[in-house]
Amino acid sequence: MHKRPFIYLLYRNSIYFLFLILTVSCTVFKEDKSEIKKLSQLEKVSDQVPIISAKWWEHFNDQQLNLLLEQSLKDSPSISTADARMQAARALMLSNQSVLLPQVALNTQANRQRLSENYIFPQGFDSITNYGYVAGTFNWSLDLWGKQKRLIDGSKYRLVSAQAQLDTAKLNLAIAVVTAYIEYDYACKSLLITKVDVHSRLELVQIAQERYRVGTVDLVVVNQAKVEYQDSHAQELMVENQVKLWRHQLAALVGQGPSFGDQIKPPNLQVQVIANQKITKIPSDLIARRPDLQGLLSQIEASRQDLKAAHLDYLPSFDITANYGLQAFGLGNLINSGSQIFSLGPVINLPIFNGGKIDANITAKEATKNQAIADYHEQLLMALRQSADGISSVQSSTKEWQSKDQSLQAAKQINEIFIKRHHAGVMSLEQLDQAQIVLDQKKLAEVSAQKQIFNAHVSLIQALGGGYFTNAPLASSTLGK
Repeated sequence: MHKRPFIYLLYRNSIYFLFLILTVSCTVFKEDKSEIKKLSQLEKVSDQVPIISAKWWEHFNDQQLNLLLEQSLKDSPSISTADARMQAARALMLSNQSVLLPQVALNTQANRQRLSENYIFPQGFDSITNYGYVAGTFNWSLDLWGKQKRLIDGSKYRLVSAQAQLDTAKLNLAIAVVTAYIEYDYACKSLLITKVDVHSRLELVQIAQERYRVGTVDLVVVNQAKVEYQDSHAQELMVENQVKLWRHQLAALVGQGPSFGDQIKPPNLQVQVIANQKITKIPSDLIARRPDLQGLLSQIEASRQDLKAAHLDYLPSFDITANYGLQAFGLGNLINSGSQIFSLGPVINLPIFNGGKIDANITAKEATKNQAIADYHEQLLMALRQSADGISSVQSSTKEWQSKDQSLQAAKQINEIFIKRHHAGVMSLEQLDQAQIVLDQKKLAEVSAQKQIFNAHVSLIQALGGGYFTNAPLASSTLGK
């Protein structure tokens, strides 16, 4: 008669408990219906992905540039910072993995204390005594619902994201070095052309002075020639300073002092090598490899795992705990057999009322996931736009350079004819210098067009997350043709 009501209550409470678990489980394991747009939804993906060289800068065929890139990627503080983030992410992953393993520890305590005379201690017990405690503890958290596994998966995705950040830092640094090297190349080439221009204008000043001396021209012609010479000389000084500044910039990018820049020789960039690369459509299969997009995708997956783990907080947790040791008042009693203590048993924790803490945490994780998805979509659209702009810039800059180069070649042929006429005595030195000045201006225009081609290709490389040159011979590379 006395046992039946107890069994009945136990059975009824067990049914309620199981019903609660099933109800919460339906809420916990609901499907995540958030959608991530794929590249194929925005742009057609190529049937075949070309083999891409990781060291895309080697296609510029400049050994000095290769050495500068190698040193910059080795010594850059920004790379060290990104690498430290990756190491921190790896440590977090290992920390989360350790939670699944049993935890064993040894706790000790020894102190002198005064006990209350009006508490649980009997009359005559010495209120001032020594207390000793030494025990080994065991704790094993049973991951029945997979919460810790999801947290571990989230930390793995964050490690992938940290690696993507490191790759992004390397790409940005390589882009910065190559861009500075292109500007340095332009400054060096412009300096050589400007020096020739200064020499020609100096000869024109001397010719004008000689004509003024014999009375064939007035002083205005002499002064005009001097002004043009001074302007050209000032341009030469400015370009010389730009050469020094770009050397210092390159030295800083490779992690060296300004004096290192004095060792950097003039570049040997050949525009024909880059101009032969043809691309006519957006290679969305290459955009997908951008490290920043890969990092954002990993962040989305990490946020999803965190959200799933947050839902599992509704379910009870199960731990197995145990301890064994000695405990006594009076250090002399600590080693007595009667001072032994031990415990072993499960610990079950079922959240019932927490003031909305779990709900708030789930809402925060959901918002973090949605923000990561929005960031990815925004970055994806930006990458596609940058790629389209890059392709347009490559095409337009190549056409402009071809036009400037044709004009330069025609001017060179004319100048060669003028040189022959001068040697034959049918053209004066003044006319030859003026023709040389015109040729120098066309050379500067052609060099400027070269720089635009280099910069356009580098911008496209940045938009695609790396080089789009194949490992095939450069002259026959026609990606996207």
